[in-house]
Amino acid sequence: MDDDTGVGLDTAIALARLIEQQRDLGDEACHMAQGILTYPREHARNRLTWLADASRPVADVTVYSAFTGGGHPLAGVHGELLLVRASVEAEIGWDFGPEAIVEDAQFALVFSRRYPGRSAWFAGRCYGASPATVRDFFRQRERWAWGLIGLSLDDRIPLRDRLYIGYSTFTWVISPLQHLGTILLLGWVLGSFDTVPITLLVLPIWALNMAYAIWLYTEGLRINVSVSRRARFKWWEGIAVILLVPIFSLMEGVGAIRGLLRYLRGGQQQFVVIAKPI
Repeated sequence: MDDDTGVGLDTAIALARLIEQQRDLGDEACHMAQGILTYPREHARNRLTWLADASRPVADVTVYSAFTGGGHPLAGVHGELLLVRASVEAEIGWDFGPEAIVEDAQFALVFSRRYPGRSAWFAGRCYGASPATVRDFFRQRERWAWGLIGLSLDDRIPLRDRLYIGYSTFTWVISPLQHLGTILLLGWVLGSFDTVPITLLVLPIWALNMAYAIWLYTEGLRINVSVSRRARFKWWEGIAVILLVPIFSLMEGVGAIRGLLRYLRGGQQQFVVIAKPI
């Protein structure tokens, strides 16, 4: 658990249930489990970064639930509400050398190789805070991208184990090329704003992609609102989170590009710590 993350009575209850379930499995019990990181509204100093972080709880209930819950945490893990058997933690350790700045993801890949099928996911929640400023948001994403690019290209880890993280990181880094602003800028340079694709078969894919992005942020906002002290939407939040999806994707893309540039420049990697309002 990170030092800026909190727990509640519901967290303790979920942990107790998980431990009880695993105890009943005996020798088949899992060695690692991951819960959900949420962002209560009252912990947010900046409403824009809070709304932008609506994507993170959804990653827990989709990607991490599928991979970690399926016994193979090849998508990585995050340090919040992460349970690891002490003997396994001592065996793998967290010191992967001075170049490692995404130790949680690297730990997950090593774990997946050594203990296939022995990880779990549970619906317990912990409570964190989004970056206090947009600048800190960029710095946070920059570190993640920087570290994940290095991890994706680390040949000490078998290629099969880093394929998914590599694919995810690659699509994240090139996401600015798909942004509406990039398309309009290219149209301005070429003197034509005709963005109709050559084949209309592409339109359903575009529509599905956009629908998923809207669902991602609206569902994440619903989760964060549900754990807030005032567990009801404010009238503007649902509207804002949809209208701001292009801004959020740009914010994520800028952070990823900054991380790519840091990686390409080389030099000692740095673990960037940002201030949180709690």
